[in-house]
Amino acid sequence: MPEDLSAADKSKIAELATREKYITAMLRALGVEGKNAQQKAKFLLDNASKFSGIDYSKDKYELPAYDSWMVDSIGKDLLEGTGSESLSFTVGSRVLALLKADPKSGIFTNLGDWVDRWTDGAGGAQFRKMVGKK
Repeated sequence: MPEDLSAADKSKIAELATREKYITAMLRALGVEGKNAQQKAKFLLDNASKFSGIDYSKDKYELPAYDSWMVDSIGKDLLEGTGSESLSFTVGSRVLALLKADPKSGIFTNLGDWVDRWTDGAGGAQFRKMVGKK
């Protein structure tokens, strides 16, 4: 990291790196291949402002139809069509939350447990290893 950056800029860069690491690890733990997972995470971060208006805060059937469709479509694309309908919506919601949430929040700190729930315990260990947690 260049030394002439302000503390705020360094913090922003570190935050983006954390988001990328967690999104990539989540996707890998859910079965997306390594390079694809990393490319998808970078795409999401590079285009985060385009996703900022999508409401993902409610159940699929409580959202406006367009928002529900977008969240589901994002999840399907990230999972490369391999997930169930409920998983694709859930992944879409989770990743949109990861784009906005504070990296110190429960959305990040509990992500390994979330991965465990959606992979019947199989993906959590891989996720934790990738993000450097035990």
